Amino acid sequence: MRPAVARASGPVHPDEAWDRYARPDRWSQWSPQVRQVHTDSDVIVAGSAGTVRTLGGAEVRFVVLDVDPRARSWSWRVRVGPVAMVLEHHLQARPEGGTRAEVVIHGAWAVARLYRLPATLALHRLVH
Repeated sequence: MRPAVARASGPVHPDEAWDRYARPDRWSQWSPQVRQVHTDSDVIVAGSAGTVRTLGGAEVRFVVLDVDPRARSWSWRVRVGPVAMVLEHHLQARPEGGTRAEVVIHGAWAVARLYRLPATLALHRLVH
């Protein structure tokens, strides 16, 4: 099955966009579906885990699978009950300035497609 992909571009410098990704305490500043994050590390690293409380009150468990600060990319597995997805996040500097953000969403076709819209909104806020 092909994954769903969400993308956004904006004027925020890639270093600032990466900091917004790398520090879970900042996730609720740019992701409207995130209300609160509890994690075992201040900065994402492979193996760090925790929960995200969503706008709807769901608790989403997560574990960070991989982080490459130099490439400004990371991936994590998220789970709510029996539903699991792997999200691969990538940031790139745009030649004209700013950042291009992308998330590749692997999971059940319907869930991945449904999550693409809120993911796109969150990425837009990440880079603006």
